Amino acid sequence: MLIIGDSHLHALVNSLADIAAHRDISLWVFLQHLCPWEEGVTEAGPLKASCRSSKEQLYGSVLTSLRPDVVFAVGRGYDDSAMKTKLTGPDGVLRTPSAVLLEQMPHAVATVLQHAKRLIVLEPWPSLPFIQRDCLAAAQTVAECAGQADWPLESTGLLHELALSEPRLRLISLNDLICPRLPTCDAVVHGLIVRVDHNHLNYHFGVTLAEALEQRLADAGAFTTSP
Repeated sequence: MLIIGDSHLHALVNSLADIAAHRDISLWVFLQHLCPWEEGVTEAGPLKASCRSSKEQLYGSVLTSLRPDVVFAVGRGYDDSAMKTKLTGPDGVLRTPSAVLLEQMPHAVATVLQHAKRLIVLEPWPSLPFIQRDCLAAAQTVAECAGQADWPLESTGLLHELALSEPRLRLISLNDLICPRLPTCDAVVHGLIVRVDHNHLNYHFGVTLAEALEQRLADAGAFTTSP
C-alpha cells in the first residue's frame, strides 16, 4: 500500500503503520506539506515549488516503479471556505480551489489507476474558521467552542460521482467520528480535543480512530489483491 497526502496524514501515520503490521502488508508513505495529492494541483504559497517537485517524483517515478496494489490518499479539503486557499492547475494560473479540483480530479484519479489496482480516498474532515483549542482556553463551557463546518464540499461530491463509474475508486470517511454532529463540529469528543488548529487533528485523538480506519479500509478492499 502506498499512502500519499499532505500534513493531515501526520495524525494517522502511526495508526496506518500498525495496521500494515497487523495485516502483514508493505507500506510506503509519500507526504508533502501544503501539497494536494492530485496530480497537476498546487497550493499557492511558500512550498509551491517543493510541491511541484514532489509531484513530479510521485507521479514520474514512485507510482510507476512501485505499481502498488492500493493507493490511499489523505488530504485537506482545499475547497473548504474556512481555509481561504488558492490553487493552481497545470497552467499555473491562480483560481478558486473548486474550479481547479473539479477540472483536475478526474485526470488525477485516472493517472493513479494507471499504476495501481485500487485508489482509496479518505474524505477530508471539516476545517473550521477558528482554532477550537484557543477557544477552550477562554470559554466557560466546552459547548461554546463548537463550530459550524462548510459541508459538504464540492470536491467530495465529485469524487462520489467518479466512483459511480470507476469501481476501482473507493471512498471512506471518518467524519462521523471526527464531527459526530456534522455540520456542527465539537471541540472535544470522548474527552479529547479534536484539533490542534483550524484543520489538523490532535495526534492523540487521531490514535482513537485506528480501529475504525482499519475496518473501513478493509471494507473498501484495501487488503485484497484482486482489482
